[in-house]
Formats: sequence, C-alpha cells, structure tokens
Amino acid sequence: TITTIQGIEYHYTNYDVDLEVDGKVFQSNGPIISREGISLSLGIEVDNLSITIETTESTMFGEVPVAQAFHNGILDGSRFKLERIFMDINTPTDTSAGTMVLFEGRIIEPEFDRYEIKASVVSEIDDLKVQMPRNLYQPGCLNTLFDQACGLLSSEFAVDTTIGA
Repeated sequence: TITTIQGIEYHYTNYDVDLEVDGKVFQSNGPIISREGISLSLGIEVDNLSITIETTESTMFGEVPVAQAFHNGILDGSRFKLERIFMDINTPTDTSAGTMVLFEGRIIEPEFDRYEIKASVVSEIDDLKVQMPRNLYQPGCLNTLFDQACGLLSSEFAVDTTIGA
C-alpha cells in the first residue's frame, strides 16, 4: 500500500488476480514492487526497507504515470506499507483472515529512470534519532548547586574576604 500525503491510497498485490481485503481492493495489474529482505525482532530497532518499483507508461498513480508521479514530487512524503495477506489454500481468493503488517514507513530518496524506481522506506522509529527541538538548550548540569545530587560542598568554595570602599 502506498499512501500519499493527501491520504490517497494505492493498494497492490503480486498475486495473479485482484484481491479484496477488509473492503480494500489490492490490484494485480499495478506496478511490480520488489523488495529486499526484512528482519523481525522484539524491541525498538530501526530498520530500512529497500524497494524497487518496475513500471510501464500505462501504469498510473491516479491520472499520472508512476515514474512521472515520482519525478513531479506527487509522492514526496508518501508512506509505504508492506502487508502479508492470509488465504485459505482450498479457496485462494478467500482473504477473510486479513493481513499482517510486516513493515511500514516513509518513502525517501527515490532514484528513478523511465521504467524503474529504487527507493528506501524508513521506519517511523528513525525519527527518534533527531533531537527535539532541533536546537536544544539546557544547562550542563541539571542539579541545584550544592544539593545532595550535586555532590559539591559550599564550604569548599567559600571565600572569607573584606571589601573596602
């Protein structure tokens, strides 16, 4: 699934026929999307997914050919969701079991030519690497001077002197 920042969703499948899952039609005649492997793990781990979108002049995102849509920036900031559809072996178009999301993120840095787009998809966890706000201002030490957590003794820094006029 590719979702534009305007909220328009394009659902594609590598299956031989269109599949309807939860009211959404996954088209079999769209661009051919291939990917590199992904790793599944517990916890917080930033992962990227490399995708390749193979297309023709007749493959469209709405009214625009796919390569032109990437070139014109229509898909800037769009999201990519990789899902696995579960089907019954006896009735291969029965998708009532639904899908499982394998990876989801933003499409970044597309490189394209006439019939092929290569891009990376970065997880939302990748945004956590950026300090927020970008310019973070704070004192070097978050303790109050001479309190228990500070560990300094005020008597060691006292100066006994007289100031004359």
